[in-house]
Amino acid sequence: AMTLLNVAGAREGTKLFELAGMLVRLESLSHVLVWTRSKPEACGPNRHVTIDLIEIPRLQLSFFSKDCADGTVRLFSSSAAGLFISPRRSPALDTLLRGLPHAILLESLDGEASVLT
Repeated sequence: AMTLLNVAGAREGTKLFELAGMLVRLESLSHVLVWTRSKPEACGPNRHVTIDLIEIPRLQLSFFSKDCADGTVRLFSSSAAGLFISPRRSPALDTLLRGLPHAILLESLDGEASVLT
């Protein structure tokens, strides 16, 4: 069973808050569903929960979590095979994304970057 997380009410400094800041570039948070497989009793304000599935129905987008060989957990696109939400940042990428206010950076496991608009 999965539990729906309140991404709009995420506390500053949490992974969910950081994720909300990225997702709001694509869609209003009231139209974003973020799910966890963590037990509901573990979903309190000071608890660590996993982010297992993100659905953005109006844009027909979804992302699922997957453990990678290097030990990190990444959020992979369900529609763009092999691409995940990229944490990579650089001054050049920031400049590019600044000109695309409704875009996020996706990356492949071999390091190729793509922009989702």
